[in-house]
Amino acid sequence: MFLLLLLVLLVAGINYQNNLIYGLTFWLATVFLLATWHTYQNMAGLQLSARATASVFAGSTAQFELALQAGRNKHALQLAVRTTHGDSQSVATVGETLVRLLWSEPTTQRGWCKPERLTLSSSAPFGLFRCWAYAWLDARALVYPRPIDAVIMTDGAGQGETRPLGSTTTQELDGFRPYRAGDHRKHIHWATLAKGQPLQTREQALQQENESWVLWDHYVGTIEQRLSAMCHRVLILSEQDKLFGLQLPDQQVTPARGHEHRAQCLQALALYRLAEEAS
Repeated sequence: MFLLLLLVLLVAGINYQNNLIYGLTFWLATVFLLATWHTYQNMAGLQLSARATASVFAGSTAQFELALQAGRNKHALQLAVRTTHGDSQSVATVGETLVRLLWSEPTTQRGWCKPERLTLSSSAPFGLFRCWAYAWLDARALVYPRPIDAVIMTDGAGQGETRPLGSTTTQELDGFRPYRAGDHRKHIHWATLAKGQPLQTREQALQQENESWVLWDHYVGTIEQRLSAMCHRVLILSEQDKLFGLQLPDQQVTPARGHEHRAQCLQALALYRLAEEAS
């Protein structure tokens, strides 16, 4: 449309031999060329990075964070970010300071979820042109199996998921040690923190108790049904702060407790045999 306007003005200037129309035509042509350059430069040098915010369970949405940053002494104006699902977000200005955006990707199965293509576009500063670029970002979120409650099939001895353990902790106080990440909050000695001292954890005397196992052979169904049932059991045992281990046909996680152990078991379930299928 803009080029058609320039053509009409040029024809009018030639027909009427009007210098004012000539001047307006050439001035608008100059604006046209400058708009092409500035629209391209508006997005040139834009730096992108992305990461997953957390692991999720199959069927929920995975959250990703996109960080945008322009080059030194540069600013990107009126930037629009659109996903393949139709979600769109706009940023007025991107400068040397990071600008962070969040977007969601649906998940349907366990494993790694990688975000779909993003489209970045801008028509600044004059609105005559639209410059766009496609971005495939190197980010992924771990998707755990969908938890499903299922009946536990016991073994021939009737022991179910319980095996004897030689020594582990009870409630008998044995002393204190420096706090370590993963220590249960009920074992933390909060009084030291109130006194302004480093956080400490109560050490417990070692006595005999039973450990729980989440065993592959204790569940029936397809691979995905077994993994979902085992995932549910891991969540229950972790919530109860039980000492438990996980056993798959080709992998075993030794008994432990805490958030790190829970994440290790869930990751083993999420990635079970996926490497074999990919190869």
